[in-house]
Order: sequence, then structure tokens, then C-alpha cells
Amino acid sequence: MGNQSLRRYLFLFLSCLSLANSAPLDLPKIDFVSDNTLTLFVIPSPYPINWTSPRDLLASISKNYFSFQPNFMGHVQVGVSCQNSMGKKVEFFTGMVAKSLTAKTELILHGAGLGVLFHSFEGRVEFQGEEAKEDFEKLKEFLSNPESNQGLNFISFKINSAQCDRVSEYHDTYLKFNLGKYYGLPNDPRKGEGSGCSAFGASFLDALNLLTDEMKSAWSGVRFVPKKYAGPPVNESYVNVLSLLWDNPAWGSSEDENHLKIFFYEPGLMYQWIENQIKNFREGNKNSSYQVVKLYERKGILIPYSDKNSAPSTPLYTAGHLPWVKDFDKNNQSFYQWIQKPFLSSETQAK
Repeated sequence: MGNQSLRRYLFLFLSCLSLANSAPLDLPKIDFVSDNTLTLFVIPSPYPINWTSPRDLLASISKNYFSFQPNFMGHVQVGVSCQNSMGKKVEFFTGMVAKSLTAKTELILHGAGLGVLFHSFEGRVEFQGEEAKEDFEKLKEFLSNPESNQGLNFISFKINSAQCDRVSEYHDTYLKFNLGKYYGLPNDPRKGEGSGCSAFGASFLDALNLLTDEMKSAWSGVRFVPKKYAGPPVNESYVNVLSLLWDNPAWGSSEDENHLKIFFYEPGLMYQWIENQIKNFREGNKNSSYQVVKLYERKGILIPYSDKNSAPSTPLYTAGHLPWVKDFDKNNQSFYQWIQKPFLSSETQAK
């Protein structure tokens, strides 16, 4: 057995021991639509987020905030149930949330203006530690209660053992280096920057080559933020939040000296795309490459395994940078050292 294979099996063996020793026994059980699946659970905001202009964005976020719903900006969570290349069962749920979403404080007291879009809040990985039981209970309640004021649908992918290995390594690494300490809309989880909830969910598909161009385009948006209306952390100048209402600035058309590009995923866009797939299936498009399935009281789609989506050989992580986070590079030093010489090569593939 070569050194690379030995490292792979040692990693998988230690991962299995870790799962067996750390799995809580009193957590609510959540089923999956099928064995060997990766699932994104998607909750939209109570009202659509309107990105037409900065003023429209502020107004729609305020409307959702005062809906007093638990996920007023929408939410995305991940569930994985699969068998790895050693024949061991792997099962976990995960997601990204802010420990305390202080956007109101940043906007009003700190004068962040549109700079709040680039702010990194203190993050937390869901289904871990003391909050795990509550996270499980909330997800199960959403799945079981279609009468709630917020919707929920899901998209599941059938995966093989090589993909199971890779998704396990991706998640374990994220936890090992505490990459979830930062929560932010544009943060890229595969660069060690932390993440928002929807980008975190999409990154699991991206890591397994399951995220199609159609999905990425439909689930995401790009805006060019006028620096004039962006306070901390982009600029030190104070921006009165009311100026977004009075001046009604527009987004830019490109990135230049006066505009910053922001790319983001959005739960509402993800939810609507899945709903469209369900509707198309209902209307007679039975030749589609997916099935409409039900989990508890919610509907979603199940995409079968395809050899075209076999686990890729690209690195799981690369080095990123958050220019507006103090000591970001210092805090991520051990992660940077790891990606130069990872214990388990990302070339790990099939048996």
C-alpha cells in the first residue's frame, strides 16, 4: 500500500473513531430521503429580499426583520448520510449562523451603511456543542410543520463512497480549524474565510462537483457597491443609514475605483429554484433528471448519482483573505500551514 493510500485510510479510521466517541445520544433523529445522500435544507425569508437598489434592499430587510420570524433572512442547512470507502456510516448535519447578528448596531451606531454587507460577524457552526439539540429540534419542527409561516424545501444528491470521503474531510477540516468563527455574506468557506449560511451550503456541492452552472447562476447574485455609501469596515467614514433612503443611490455597473464587487448566495433564490423544479415535474416534465420526493411534510427534489459528478481532484481549500478583519491572517495561520502540507491529500478519491 502506497503512502498516499495509507494516509487516506488512517484519516478515515481516525474520523470513524472520532464520530463514534463524540456522537451525542440524546439528539432528535432526523431521517433522510435516501441512503448515500447530501441534502441542502432551504428556508426562504418571509418576504422576498429586494436587491433592485440599496434603498429597496434596506426596506425589504426591515420588513423581514419586523416579521419576527426565526429565520427572517432565510436559512440553509446541510445533512449528509453516506457510507465511506471503509464501509463505515457517516452522518452529520451542519450549517452556519451568526452568534449575534449585530447588523442593526453596525448600521445605526457605527455608521456602516452598505459596508455592513462586507462585515464579518462572530460565527457558529450549527449542530455542535451546547446548541446542537436546539438546532436539531428546530430543523425537525420545520420539516414536520408545513403550516409554519416560513416555507422549507430541499435538494438531495445521491453520492458514492469517494464523495463521502471527500465531504467528510471537507466538514472535518472546517471544524478542526474553527473556520466558522467568521460569518459574512461574501465570505468564501473554501478559502477559510468563514461563510454565510447559503454560501456554506453551496460550498458542499461545489466541493463535490455537484454545483451546476445553472444552480450557481440561479442561486446567487452580484452587485457593485458604491464606496461612498459604505462605511466600516470598508471605509472609516460614518455613513448615515438615512442617506440610503434620501439619496436612493444605485448599484454600479462594474467594479472600479468607486465600486466594490460583492458576490453572494441567497436562500430565497435557492428556494424558488427548487420550487420551480417541483412545479415543472408536476406539470408533466417526467423526463427530467430528478425525482420529486417528500421528507416528513416537506417536498424537495432528489438528483441521482452520475459518473459525471465523481469526486474531483482539485484541492478542497485554498488560502483566502478578509482584508477588513483584524488579525485574520494571524488567526488562520495553522490553517494556512495545513493547506501547504495537508495530512490527507485532496487527491483522495475512490477505493
